[in-house]
Amino acid sequence: MSASPDGDPPHLPSLRKLNQATSSSDEGQAPDRKSLQRALSLAKKLLALGDVELPADVSVDVRRALLGVHIRLEQWDECEKFLKGEETKRWHVERAYVSYRAGRYDECARKSRAALKGGATGRERTAHLHLLAQSRYRERFSRGPGASVDSYGMCDGRDPYDELLAPRGGGGPEENGELQEVLANAWADVSAGGIMGPATEEIWGKIAEEEKMEDLVFNECTAALRGGGGGSRTVMPDRRGAGIQASRLLSLRSAIASCLASDDGTPPSDAEITRQTCHVSAQAAHAFLLSGCAATCAELCTALLDGGSAGTAVRRVASNNVAAARGVGRELFDSHKRVTAVLSGAESPGPGRLSHDQARVVRSNRAALLLAMGRTEECRGAATELMGMYALEEEGRIALLEAAALRREKKDREADRVLQKILKKGSAAAKTEVQLFYAQEKVDAGDVAGAVSILEGLEEVRTSPAGAATLMAMYDEMNRRSEADALLPPPPATDNGGDDRRALFRSGVAAAAFRLRLGMHAEAATVYKALLDGGAPSEADRLTAIAGLVDALSRSDPEAAMALAEELPPLDVKEDGPNGDELEKMELPRTHRIRKLIAVDQDRGGQPERRKGKKPEARMKERAKAREAYLAKLESEGKFNPRRPAQPDPERWIPKNQRSYNKRGRKGRSRHNIGAQGSGAGTEKDAQRLDAAARAARQSGGGAGGGPTKPSTAHIDVSSGHSGRKGGRRKR
Repeated sequence: MSASPDGDPPHLPSLRKLNQATSSSDEGQAPDRKSLQRALSLAKKLLALGDVELPADVSVDVRRALLGVHIRLEQWDECEKFLKGEETKRWHVERAYVSYRAGRYDECARKSRAALKGGATGRERTAHLHLLAQSRYRERFSRGPGASVDSYGMCDGRDPYDELLAPRGGGGPEENGELQEVLANAWADVSAGGIMGPATEEIWGKIAEEEKMEDLVFNECTAALRGGGGGSRTVMPDRRGAGIQASRLLSLRSAIASCLASDDGTPPSDAEITRQTCHVSAQAAHAFLLSGCAATCAELCTALLDGGSAGTAVRRVASNNVAAARGVGRELFDSHKRVTAVLSGAESPGPGRLSHDQARVVRSNRAALLLAMGRTEECRGAATELMGMYALEEEGRIALLEAAALRREKKDREADRVLQKILKKGSAAAKTEVQLFYAQEKVDAGDVAGAVSILEGLEEVRTSPAGAATLMAMYDEMNRRSEADALLPPPPATDNGGDDRRALFRSGVAAAAFRLRLGMHAEAATVYKALLDGGAPSEADRLTAIAGLVDALSRSDPEAAMALAEELPPLDVKEDGPNGDELEKMELPRTHRIRKLIAVDQDRGGQPERRKGKKPEARMKERAKAREAYLAKLESEGKFNPRRPAQPDPERWIPKNQRSYNKRGRKGRSRHNIGAQGSGAGTEKDAQRLDAAARAARQSGGGAGGGPTKPSTAHIDVSSGHSGRKGGRRKR
């Protein structure tokens, strides 16, 4: 190997330039695309020297730099071509990462799992754990919660996030920012249908609400709205829970907007605020829709669509939510147009691609809109398409849509066969949906006992607050109070400590919340007090129980509730306007006429003083009494029927000469002299009179043989006498 005149190897200058091109700047900015292209040419130039000119260790570093440049430039084909020429014992993390970025998540998971089983340690093991967890999330995002990813999503029976967050010597994230980033990813996995591990949930419970980062709060709210949580899958939130998440998301949006000011204090533009907070606004709109505030949802989504700064995916979600907020009662054609436009590019690759669940919801909405519009054949076609794509998740709903379309076509037997097929061979969730449909039909027909017999066999209904409340109301209507009391979950038993303490405490909180939702505030307060007296397993659980107790006591003992609320952490809620006390003290605006009627006494501090006369309340009473007397008088005269009061004239505020029934119309004026000059019936007669050829033809054909004849008048009855005076007016 030769050397340069100053003694350095010939590859050293190029190696220095390569290192400089791939390094970040002093301000921490990553190299731009031009620098990466220069680094690519330098790396290829160095590798062209061969093993003779380039040492083995330097060659490995250059190859690693070349692969890193390909990854930064997102040249995945070049990455795979490079890795095929390398030994399989190297580049394990890079091989798994390239498979992940190419969208082959199952392949990435297999490679990472094999590397973990092979004994990967240190930073390499951490990288494989991240790739394994992200592959699981992406697979669920693309294929839904039913995707078979759990087989490779676990590492030796342990959740990847549990190992990433588990405290161990020298391992695991040490800084709070890195810890919360991992927790945010864990909550994103829960929102896609995953289950949070116990270690991850324990670490998450130790983070105070005011210390949480934006991504963590957003993913928590998203998972809560999807019905996910720690430990196990739960049901969708009720309206109260959805409203709480909507408030959290609005606070998060305000916090993000307040941090967008530039260094010189210039406030951000509305377009910049919308661009940075559009995903939060869309999720808040979804939360408002679940909480029953459809108007607020439509308002937020319309603002996102009108702003023009939101991303493609956010705009698609907002457009679908506008249609969902409207329902099936009005603007059906516009809603169908919106949903169809969303579906046209919802599943195409790119930044605007919707998740598996989002696309499923949009397709279901389109089928429901087709049914509401009366296009039953298209609705059945959409239901068939749904069955082919989402049979495991939407089997019951698809069957109900198809049955409803068949019933609109007067094919009741076929509709019943579709539903009975689900009851025989469908999944448990689909059977529950169909049975709920039959129970609703029984209620509509007045057969409460029949509906109760159906609901009693559904465990999901008996254990949910809404279902239990429905059953209890039906039992009360049927005078079966003992069975209604049996639906309440029992309070928690005495715990034995250990790991079961947290599960036992949370079951008690769930039992108390169940009673609270049913309006049993005293019973709920008793359960909450018993839980707090026994001690909470964590601070987060204690605050949850205190919040529930405050809610229960606010109905019966407001003073105790206010005193107990002091133990809760303050909420960082920013008020855009005056509070309630300030609004009560504000003077109402007055019109010019009212200002004339009110004299202000300057000596009394500017307080208004009424002019002499009767009070407005007394005048209104006199008017009501006079009106009753007047109506009684009209009724005695037979001019007024209180059972059928006359409708007021809608044009009574318009002057009489301008009302529609008093206007002098053009009646009778359209018989003659209308139309353009030179046309009309009068000019036709003149033309026939001046047509000599036609006149000669009429005169020559006036016999029995030809020419036009007048229509027969034989069917007309003629009077026998003269109908009037004969002749004209006589001269005097």
